[in-house]
Amino acid sequence: NSSSSSSSDGSSEFSEFLHKLCSGCASRRVLIALGSLIALEDFSSGRMLPRIVAACRELEDWLSHSDSMFYRLGSWRELASHAGPGHEATVGAFLTRHSVENRRRFHDELLELEHYEEAHDVMHGMEHLRRLVDHLHHPCLRLELLQNILGLDQRFDVAAVAEVSALALSILTSRPGESMPTVEDLPILPSQPQLKATAKLEAVACHLQGIPHAEVDRGSMVATA
Repeated sequence: NSSSSSSSDGSSEFSEFLHKLCSGCASRRVLIALGSLIALEDFSSGRMLPRIVAACRELEDWLSHSDSMFYRLGSWRELASHAGPGHEATVGAFLTRHSVENRRRFHDELLELEHYEEAHDVMHGMEHLRRLVDHLHHPCLRLELLQNILGLDQRFDVAAVAEVSALALSILTSRPGESMPTVEDLPILPSQPQLKATAKLEAVACHLQGIPHAEVDRGSMVATA
């Protein structure tokens, strides 16, 4: 219906606005803050679901060939050819079956994340994401998949992704004395779909700083048709 279409358009606009801000960001602190908002927005809107499904399929394809050591070594060479500094693939993990175990575990964790996304369970989804990132030590393909799932670029290394997941969870749990938020309660999804992206970002900023947003004059922020 027109109401859901309007809400979807507003959510898409906000996501694009966040990505635009992120692309020109030079501050790591601001980058982490924007990354956490992008992750929350994409998860709560459902846009993350197809990316999780695609990552699971890619892992399933790799695992189906992983009994071959030659295949694993070929995979290592491919990763090593474009790995960034400090993120080089360790050949020993591919000579043994350690890489297989890591990716199978990661696949299973993504399936659980997919379950939370399908249920629109943002709180448990972010809690699970936080635990999932904590299990990553020297990821290569797993980091690339996670960056894509979260809608983040290559500037977000393992440490940055960990900070993003921690901040996203903190945003959801920073309201003591209140009931667990639903998707509709989240400050990144104001109930007025006609608000401009800038107004939505202001709502988030107010929430993070503990400033009441109800008193903000939204009349001047309504997008024109």
